Amino acid sequence: MLMSLVVAILPLTFLVSCETSPKVSADTIVSRVIERSGGNEFDSEEMCFDFRNGTYLPYRKEGLFILGCHTLKEDTLTEDKVGNEGLSRLINDTPIEVPDSLANRWRQSVNSVYYVAYLPYGL
Repeated sequence: MLMSLVVAILPLTFLVSCETSPKVSADTIVSRVIERSGGNEFDSEEMCFDFRNGTYLPYRKEGLFILGCHTLKEDTLTEDKVGNEGLSRLINDTPIEVPDSLANRWRQSVNSVYYVAYLPYGL
């Protein structure tokens, strides 16, 4: 009999001892992520950030965009720009012809960094 009483009461103690935390909506979570990731800075045309060995400078205005990555290694400044016109590369301010086999890889590389940086804002 004592054992039946323990079996009957034991589940009730778990119910009483467990607290339910308030539920947070998905919108609240996304808003907090955006706020902690930079918030309104995503609306700025001059937001820039450093990632790995590059400085990333986006420009957006009236449907035009340029996603740029600038890297400096020793005395060589390399600028990759992806935009409405495609990909361009400058090395020490001199335009470099980029073979198609590399252009797609470099374009995806620059684009993927911006995708991750802007991901919270798109949510």
